Amino acid sequence: MLKKFSDWLKYNRSCSDYTIRNYTLGLRLFNDYLKSLSLSIEECESIKIRHIDQFIYEQRFFRKKNERTVNNYLAWLKLFLRFCLIQWYNVENYNKIM
Repeated sequence: MLKKFSDWLKYNRSCSDYTIRNYTLGLRLFNDYLKSLSLSIEECESIKIRHIDQFIYEQRFFRKKNERTVNNYLAWLKLFLRFCLIQWYNVENYNKIM
């Protein structure tokens, strides 16, 4: 899924290599979080808004990430869910995220 998302960013969104690298690293971080819940981004249809909310909460209050970093996380998570919808996966509406 990460490879498909990276390719989509590059060829459909014309993102720079730097942006693609950051989004991919961020998704790996989110995937590590999902693994703790016995989930994966490969199973994107299982990702619920509450998982994203919990991830953001953990980053903000336990990992002490600054607001700009957390906002970046939200941006790439929304874009990832949008990508999943475009790929015809049945995921939750990304507009419901904070």
